[in-house]
Amino acid sequence: MTAGIAVLASLTGCAMPKVTSASSPLAQEAARVAAEPGEYPNVADIPKPPTDVRGAGEWRAAVQDSEAAGRRVAAQTAPETFTLKETETYAASGRRAATPPPAVTTPADTAAFVRAARERATPPPTPR
Repeated sequence: MTAGIAVLASLTGCAMPKVTSASSPLAQEAARVAAEPGEYPNVADIPKPPTDVRGAGEWRAAVQDSEAAGRRVAAQTAPETFTLKETETYAASGRRAATPPPAVTTPADTAAFVRAARERATPPPTPR
């Protein structure tokens, strides 16, 4: 499969028509622009550096502040900083929520439903 794709890809260059010719407007415009180079830039055209950009020292301070904040968060949320206290109330509410609701029907109701369904049911015809 890959070899076939490689062969087809190599043949596409042969099958492609020439995109531009020397007489096309694009080729003529390209030759004209190449023959007439534009003006060279002047050193005075270079813009002045911006003045509202942080310096290296300010960047260093911002990075150090960010890293210090990260260390504080890591220290405050480390595994040994969490303790569980007075969890019995929470556990009791979970047990109450997990208690199943009372039954909607009784076993006697279910047996009566089954009995009535069997009485209404018609057996299939016997095969002949």
